[in-house]
Amino acid sequence: MVNHKSGLLGVSEISSDMRDLLEHEKQDVRASEAVALFCYQAKKWIGAYFAALGGLDSFVFAGGIGENAPLVRARICEGLVTLAWNWTRLET
Repeated sequence: MVNHKSGLLGVSEISSDMRDLLEHEKQDVRASEAVALFCYQAKKWIGAYFAALGGLDSFVFAGGIGENAPLVRARICEGLVTLAWNWTRLET
């Protein structure tokens, strides 16, 4: 059960496919929460890698999200500019 009904499907109870969740997020709060959680977790990992590596020279989205989901990419990147600004500020 954990292997088959967790992640996006477990949160949304609709689908594990981001395309389906984006289609339903305005009508279904569970789909909206699943998308928001996905974006939050991705942003958290990016921030962790930024801190562990001492900064980033570039960042690339790959796979289905990278190719087909500009809305998800934008939501993940919201606020990441602040991270870079704070890093620059600490160095001066």
